[in-house]
Amino acid sequence: MSKFTTALFAASATIALQTGLAAVAQEEPIPKESVNRLDTVLVQARRVEESQQDVPVAVSTVDTARLEEGAVTSVQDIEKLVPSLRVTIGATAQFDFSVRGSFNGFGIDPSVLSYLDEVPTTSKQLKYNIYDVSSVEVLKGPQGTLFGKNSTGGAVLFNSKKPDMSEIGGALKAQFSNYDGRLYDGVINIPVSDKLAIRLAGKTERRDGILKSVTAPGLEYGNRKNDAAKLSVLWLPNEDIENHTILGYYRVDENRTYQRSETLVSGCTGPTTPVLSCLYQPPFNAILGTDNLLAWHLQERAYRDAGIDRTVGNYPNADIIENNYIQNNFTIDFGNVGLKNILYYADKYEKAQKDWDGTPASVFHAFQGDDVESIYTETQLFGDLLDERLGWRVGFVYGNDKTHSDGPRTLFPMPVSLITPRRTITDY
Repeated sequence: MSKFTTALFAASATIALQTGLAAVAQEEPIPKESVNRLDTVLVQARRVEESQQDVPVAVSTVDTARLEEGAVTSVQDIEKLVPSLRVTIGATAQFDFSVRGSFNGFGIDPSVLSYLDEVPTTSKQLKYNIYDVSSVEVLKGPQGTLFGKNSTGGAVLFNSKKPDMSEIGGALKAQFSNYDGRLYDGVINIPVSDKLAIRLAGKTERRDGILKSVTAPGLEYGNRKNDAAKLSVLWLPNEDIENHTILGYYRVDENRTYQRSETLVSGCTGPTTPVLSCLYQPPFNAILGTDNLLAWHLQERAYRDAGIDRTVGNYPNADIIENNYIQNNFTIDFGNVGLKNILYYADKYEKAQKDWDGTPASVFHAFQGDDVESIYTETQLFGDLLDERLGWRVGFVYGNDKTHSDGPRTLFPMPVSLITPRRTITDY
């Protein structure tokens, strides 16, 4: 490159740089109001609606937009959106929440409790209840001071959308999948006046089974027949009173994917062979009068190896959950003191069946059916002192669950009295 070319290149670069600086200098400064900021996230981690930044509690919040973006259709999908949250399905189809690896615990209450619209609920009632939800909050660590039930590991709060008095509107979504799967989700909002609004939301799902029984015609596994609906009425007679009533219906009716027989311990050479499955294999099954487990197992393996969506199983892995409930949340502000009352009544039925051996042989299967009548009420008084530098809240909680349970079991050719519990009635 010659000296003339070098000088010309340097002059051009200088002019371009000066032109760019001049353009920058002429631009007006960006006003602070136009800078992108994080939207305020409102939570109820302390039983009052406030900004998440003001809450001294570790909480992760997933709003409506994020739920839709993540294609959340079931409770188990939420763990993909919330760090340190794990959701597993238990033996009786309940959801077990674990926060930061917390132990699920023994006894009546788990370590991580779930709440729907501020009312503690069993996780079975949430399986397909993720519709028309405004947010899901995951509180991490011990809770209990401000909640109706103690939870040593955390709490998961599901908050439904309230009726909107500003405008009439609605939405309808549809999803389709293989096995003739159909999922419809809809909502309509009607403002009756500037003080009263109604919101109706519903969800229905249908899907054929992915595995069909050859020993019980019409029985399918992995099918879905689920419905849910709720009617919300919001009444605001004045700026100090809020009355929110919810009528809800929820039903799940499906058979979980069958537990297919994959392997069978062989080597039944004598009466001292320590293999329980020998009781169901030749020649012992003929002596004891039990079914031939080996024959069923070989047939099941043949279907699996051939890639045929058939099974020899004939025992439903049924999940049937039904809940009819009514709830009223009432809040009044007296100025220095506020009062909030929650009243909830539900009639619930939960049924779970499980076959552990995966064949028509009566080796090990279980049934659990619970008919539950629930009443829950909570009253809170709250206010501020010392020029709003001290906030206080006191409350009273009463809950009553009356349960009629039926849970027979079948376990090998043992006396029925040793393995089949009788019907029980629990008042908790």
